[in-house]
Amino acid sequence: MVEHNPDTTGELFGDDPKYHDPARVYPLVADAGNEQLLAEWLDSVEEFEIVRQPTSIGEGAFDLCIVDRGGLRQNYEALRERKQSEQPVLLPYLLLLPEDDPEFLQDESGQLPDTLVQQTFDEMLSLPVRQFELRWRIESLLRMRGQTRTLANRERKLRRFRRAVTAAGHAIYMTDTDGTITYVNPAFERITGYTEDEAVGETPRILNSGEMPEEYFEELWETIQSGGVWEEEVTNERKNGERYHANQTIAPVPGPDGDIEEFVAIQTDITEHKERQQQLQASRERYESLFASIQDAILVADTDRRIIECNAGFVETFGYTLEEIEGKPTSFLYADEAEFDEMGTEINHHTDGRKFTKTVTYETKFGYTFPGETNVSDLSDAEGNLIGHIGVIRDISERQDRLQQLKMIDRVLRHNLHNEMNVILGRAEQIQATANGEPIEHATTIVESGNRLIQTTDKERDVTKFLADNPQPRSRDIVPLVTTTVAELREQYPDADISVDVPDERTAFAVNPFERVIEELVKNAIVHSDQDVPSVTVRLECDGETVRIRVADDGPGIPEIEQRILTEGEEMQPLYHGRGFGLWLVHLLVEHSVGTLTVEDNEPRGSIVTMQLSKA
Repeated sequence: MVEHNPDTTGELFGDDPKYHDPARVYPLVADAGNEQLLAEWLDSVEEFEIVRQPTSIGEGAFDLCIVDRGGLRQNYEALRERKQSEQPVLLPYLLLLPEDDPEFLQDESGQLPDTLVQQTFDEMLSLPVRQFELRWRIESLLRMRGQTRTLANRERKLRRFRRAVTAAGHAIYMTDTDGTITYVNPAFERITGYTEDEAVGETPRILNSGEMPEEYFEELWETIQSGGVWEEEVTNERKNGERYHANQTIAPVPGPDGDIEEFVAIQTDITEHKERQQQLQASRERYESLFASIQDAILVADTDRRIIECNAGFVETFGYTLEEIEGKPTSFLYADEAEFDEMGTEINHHTDGRKFTKTVTYETKFGYTFPGETNVSDLSDAEGNLIGHIGVIRDISERQDRLQQLKMIDRVLRHNLHNEMNVILGRAEQIQATANGEPIEHATTIVESGNRLIQTTDKERDVTKFLADNPQPRSRDIVPLVTTTVAELREQYPDADISVDVPDERTAFAVNPFERVIEELVKNAIVHSDQDVPSVTVRLECDGETVRIRVADDGPGIPEIEQRILTEGEEMQPLYHGRGFGLWLVHLLVEHSVGTLTVEDNEPRGSIVTMQLSKA
């Protein structure tokens, strides 16, 4: 026996629109003689398979039940429930009744015979019955069962299709052969803004934006009316007048005779995709224009450091076209193989995606070598995966020549200035030691001015050296940098109150001589303080990806003109002397560390200078 499950088609239904082969017949006949005759006859018919006493009527797998009045008395409720469970598929019941008992149904059930037959039984035969008539009635009922199963399967598929169309995210609508809309799904309403009541009865021209030429619609109709499928991009208009782009597929729906009965259209809203494409194209055009117009040489290489792209500036600088160098390793552009290896080490070191700058000696196609300041950054795909590196190369030959000249002038002037000032200071000190009265005052003024001039010269030397070395920011532990510098300043200025508030460890990106920032700011606060005991506090704080260093004092405050040197790097004026050079050096150090610097008033008096660096 196959267990019966009224909620599934399973073995009982399957996808076959017919009944079982052979058809399963269940004889529920209480009369023993009739039951034996019926069973023998069913066994003799090849198209039928007799079903023997199932555990229960509700669990039996059969296509038709033959029942007499005894079987009816015993199983009426079970038969009725089983029949209802099979709906909408017909489970036919054939009732055998003796000719001599016409009042049987009314007597037993209290119902009229035709009502009972209509509700439970599909056919009645009077006993005795001829075999050919019984077989004809059975086959007729089985055909009815097959037909109802076919209809049920079609209805089930239709319901599934309707659910799918209703739930679809694409706009679906149907028209008759004249182009009048007969159906729209919820996605159509959502995308176009037209409700079903507003769209049905209209034509798709309600969506016409005016952007598609008449030839478009003529070709569309010619295609689908000839039985073809139309698939094309279209620009339509929503109910509110807003334009939208869609991929549209329109297909003819043939009837049973093969003639076209209606058309079905499916639209996929691609407006956002189209806008992204347009933005991407605009970005690409801007990038290509910028890429081509930059005078510096730009070289793009993959992760194996093989060349994949270059700009016109590269061609002009190096003499190679992209066709000549594409796919080659970048090593052949280096004048020194060791520098190529150093660049590789630097690239591997910067795995955090941060840009870095390195000066490399390059060699052109024509054998000319030059120092190239190279700004290197990562190249990533849309998913953020590293696919290569971009190098922007600038020939700094002239800059290095100027720096070389500057360093030479610096050495000569500093040497001569120091020597001559030492002579002047020595003579002034002799005058202080041997003279009386007014000459001593003049000598004292000479000494003080000379010392300030030497200090200015030393600061100028620091600035010149920094600009010439051009150090790059790297990860540094700021805590020992601060504590060591403050310890040295405490020894140098024992009468000042210098306090430090720092954590155990805090790393940030900063250039190598960044400790000079702390030194210059603390010194500046102490030297220019109007307090008997100058007070300076250095505090280190961290907020997310930012490290802040605050230097606060209780002095008269930093004049506005000098604040602009710190925060904006304003051009030095001749009267700034050493203090101006020191503040300018602070600005340069912070700027080259890719940091920012602000100045604010302290309470109740003084200034707070804050340096902000990126956390490493």
